Amino acid sequence: VLAAVHAGLSGLETTLTHIGDGVIGRADVQPHRGWTDEEWDAAVDRLRSRGVLDEAGRLTDAGRELRRRVEADTDRLAAGPVEALGADFERALELAVPLSRAVVDSGVVPVPNPMGVPRP
Repeated sequence: VLAAVHAGLSGLETTLTHIGDGVIGRADVQPHRGWTDEEWDAAVDRLRSRGVLDEAGRLTDAGRELRRRVEADTDRLAAGPVEALGADFERALELAVPLSRAVVDSGVVPVPNPMGVPRP
């Protein structure tokens, strides 16, 4: 989230970059997030005016570069806590898997989802 905000993207705009990259579709996201059609269309217009999306809603070259930077920054920012866990990282992951399965099975986080996170 921090990397997207730093790049000047709202939550909806960040989601639209995933949709523009073909990771997920509008019908998979909008009902779960509660954005209105008006909010959605306004965000698409903002990203088009910034040169992030083309007229068909796909990422432009500039949009792909923006997504690449956001993902790289996210990875960089997430590395510290993972490295701090050291050998305990695998154990933390082992403990987290049943919890993440329960969340996904509850339907709270749909699969597919805008984060691109697969079913655990």
